[in-house]
Amino acid sequence: MRYFLFFTLFILFSCNEKKKNNIIRKPNISTTFSIQKSQENVFLLPLIEKWNDSIFKLPYKLKNNEISVIIGIGYGWYAYDERNHYIFQNDSVIKHFKEKIPKAYLKKGYEKYSLEEFEVTTDLKRKLIKNINSSNFLSFLKYNQEDFKLKATTINPCMVSDANGYTITVIQNDKFKNYRYYAPRHILEKCKHESINKKMLKDFINLLEQWNIEI
Repeated sequence: MRYFLFFTLFILFSCNEKKKNNIIRKPNISTTFSIQKSQENVFLLPLIEKWNDSIFKLPYKLKNNEISVIIGIGYGWYAYDERNHYIFQNDSVIKHFKEKIPKAYLKKGYEKYSLEEFEVTTDLKRKLIKNINSSNFLSFLKYNQEDFKLKATTINPCMVSDANGYTITVIQNDKFKNYRYYAPRHILEKCKHESINKKMLKDFINLLEQWNIEI
C-alpha cells in the first residue's frame, strides 16, 4: 500500500511539471525592429566603381546615400549636349536639373553653358520614383559598359554619322555605373553584326524611353 501511494504521488508530480513546461511564454520583443526597418528604407544601389570628377564634373554635391541618375544626350547636329540630372533621397526625388554643355571643339563663346533647375511636380515625382524602383532600372545595373559588345570573329561593319549618342550614369556614395551608346536604335534595327549584344541594347533603349527620352 505504501509503495502504491508513493508511485501515485510520483505520477502526479511528473504531470504537473510537464504542464509547467508546456506553458506558452510570450517572446521578448526586441526594440531593434524599428532600427532595422529604418535602415531598410535607405535605398542602396549595387555600385562598385569609384566616382571622380575626371569622368565629368557634377554641378552639385551629393549627400550621403543620395542618388543621382543622369541621362545624357550628345546631339550630332546641335552645338551643345544635354544632361538631365535627377536626385533622389530615401526613395524620394528632390531635385531635377538640366545642364546645357557647349561642344568642346566650338569656338569659345559660340554657345553658352547653362544649368537650369526645374520644379518637381507631384506627377513627375510619382513617375520618377516609379522609374528608380522599376525592375528595368534595377536589373540593368547588373550590366557593365563592356557587355554591350560580344565576342566576334569579324570586325563590326556598321557605320552611321551625325546621330545622337546617349548616356546613363548612376551615382551614389562616390560609387557609380556609366553606360554610353551611339545611335542605339539604328544599330539595334539596322545592324545584324554578331558582336552586338542585342538584349542589352534593347534594355538600354527601353530604359531611356522610360525616362522620357526620345530615341
